Amino acid sequence: MFGLVGAYSIFVLSHRRAFRGEGVFALLWLVVVVGINLSIGLFVKNVDNYAHIGGLLSGCLLGWWFMPSYRPSPTRVLTDVHGLTYRWPLALLTILGTLILVMIALYLTGG
Repeated sequence: MFGLVGAYSIFVLSHRRAFRGEGVFALLWLVVVVGINLSIGLFVKNVDNYAHIGGLLSGCLLGWWFMPSYRPSPTRVLTDVHGLTYRWPLALLTILGTLILVMIALYLTGG
């Protein structure tokens, strides 16, 4: 969930002009929600705040890499000029890296 929050916050932050005032409100609300969840993690046993922070940071990073880049076209329609066709190797490396990390973690824990 924190990864989704991170990706959404990067999206809102980079497209804040399109969101106008609602974008700032959405970012402030995300900061409040993250703060509440991290503070709950301080008081509840077996809640790993490092995992939450890692999810937030990886969501920010992946959201920044794969975020659409909207530009107005001559017909006044927003079009995505991001070109994910050139970034598919990055997506593949992300998936493979995640699988390798899971396999290493399973091996080290004996699972």
